[in-house]
Amino acid sequence: PMPLDGYPIMGFTPECPNLYIALTHSGVTLAPILSHLAAWAICDAETRDGELAKGALVPYRPERFSRS
Repeated sequence: PMPLDGYPIMGFTPECPNLYIALTHSGVTLAPILSHLAAWAICDAETRDGELAKGALVPYRPERFSRS
């Protein structure tokens, strides 16, 4: 699958807070780091995946596709 803007989508969805999305075209090459970040976000009460939300060129959160 390829996200519309070409960048990965990682994170819980605002519409369904118990649904975690991990979608990327580069799944094979990014799988090691994305799996660690997803596991931290899903299993830990405290999320440690700031690389996906801030400090990156493009925020990778599903919210970027929200209509709100």
